[in-house]
Amino acid sequence: MDNGAKLYRYFQDVVKKYLLEVAVPQVNEKRGTSGVMTAYLKIWDNYAMLVKLLDRMFDYLNRYYLKNQSLKILGVTALELFNQIFYNEVKDSFRTEVLLNFTKDRNGDIVNKDLLRDAVKCFVM
Repeated sequence: MDNGAKLYRYFQDVVKKYLLEVAVPQVNEKRGTSGVMTAYLKIWDNYAMLVKLLDRMFDYLNRYYLKNQSLKILGVTALELFNQIFYNEVKDSFRTEVLLNFTKDRNGDIVNKDLLRDAVKCFVM
């Protein structure tokens, strides 16, 4: 196995490890409470920063190895892993909390509209 393949596998392993060992447990501990949306958005921000840093560190992979091997670039790979490992696991509880906050807002209760706006952005992306 050449070094490019090893780096690509390492990138995937780091991302999977973060999602499985950090992200999913953080949201799972908030299930049944009103903190799922907050935890999800915090994880998304941290994940985006992690992937951006790794993408810069492994710029060689994107420009040469992945292009020559006809593989997906790191950003696309990271988004697919996020969707497969994390989002599919927590989407029901996240959606439920977002809809609950909309209902509270319509009923005149106080909700964090900035948090709600950011949550809706996640659905759009």
